[in-house]
Amino acid sequence: MEKKGEVSGEKNAVAAVANKYEICEQFCFVCKDLGDHSYYYCDYPGCLKVYHPECLNKDESFWGSEVYWACDWHTCYNCSEASAFYCYTCKYAVCPRCVHDSEFSLVRGRYGFCSKCLDIVQVLEEHGKGYDLGFFDPNRYYGRFESYYKTIRIKQGLRSRDIRAVKDRSNNSVSYNTKRKREPEEETENKSPRKDEDPVPLPLPLYDAAIVPENIELLYLRKGLIRELLKQPESFEEKVVGCYVRIILNPKDRRSLHSFRLMQIKGVKNLPSSETNGDTVLQFTDVPEETSVNDLSEGDFTEEECKILREKVVSGQLERPTITDLEKKAKIIVKDRMNYKIDKELALLPHLIDRANEKGWRGDLFDYIERRRILKDPSERQKMLEYVPNIVNYMVEPGAIFGPND
Repeated sequence: MEKKGEVSGEKNAVAAVANKYEICEQFCFVCKDLGDHSYYYCDYPGCLKVYHPECLNKDESFWGSEVYWACDWHTCYNCSEASAFYCYTCKYAVCPRCVHDSEFSLVRGRYGFCSKCLDIVQVLEEHGKGYDLGFFDPNRYYGRFESYYKTIRIKQGLRSRDIRAVKDRSNNSVSYNTKRKREPEEETENKSPRKDEDPVPLPLPLYDAAIVPENIELLYLRKGLIRELLKQPESFEEKVVGCYVRIILNPKDRRSLHSFRLMQIKGVKNLPSSETNGDTVLQFTDVPEETSVNDLSEGDFTEEECKILREKVVSGQLERPTITDLEKKAKIIVKDRMNYKIDKELALLPHLIDRANEKGWRGDLFDYIERRRILKDPSERQKMLEYVPNIVNYMVEPGAIFGPND
């Protein structure tokens, strides 16, 4: 695989670029071909997409230069501004202003499918069963798309129910598939190369973050993880303050919908030390009461609990975090959170595999076995420990209020 303008010994690549070269994708993001071809990868920081030179229709002089080049995934399809929402399987992307006028359906965070890709994905999930290669001719575009989608499906942990949910919430504010039709895209790029005077991307503005499950999950700490973090009391407070936990409001009625509440930690007391042996307690932003770690939940929070938290933010009881705030905190705890999540999932997978095998659930069995392989792969695990998803902007929050020009 080659980078544009790169010849052996011609350029001293920095460590970050070398690492990107090693972990970039193996499929051309335009034609979806996987083969022994020369690829060029995008210069945008963190982007791992690669392309055949012939699929981008740029002349040799451009590829032989050292000009900074960002692929179309980082530019709004409609207005050419910086994009914020991305199709999993093609270059289609839109900015926050245009997302409401585009045929684009969110699936998770800032990622989803354009209308064209969603049509193909729904065929695969409903008829090809997603996991079963061979539904399309592997020598034509749809067959190559199927192979690429399989890798994305596994990497992102997508399930058939995620695709079905897009249909179910077609009228919801987080699924945008009205107004502007997306024209079919050719397998070559005809846009002229960008000639940015400053090749260094500008920092993102301090947008407000949405109070939605995708964002809260990045800072959500379960009881078991809290106990693991307490084994290192010197860093405990720095890691947990600002994160969210699920507390038990009424220990005698845990089956009730209102027995749990999502709370944001603002402080801690009684950290374990040689001098204190009492229970560590957590302090919260919007209530005076303190809660013992023993009264935290190990389970998943619900959408209803997230909705109640969002209502507190909207009413002014809680301060709305910015995207920058969430990103900083997510980076601090991502390794602890993901290690705990991976170990817990690995402990559960053998039981799921046995059950799927007994029930004859071929699709689930394939997913579970492949998921276990990925989680046990040291390189894949390292990627998970370092990956922080993009924070969802306030603009996609249910009930968000926009200005007159939005």
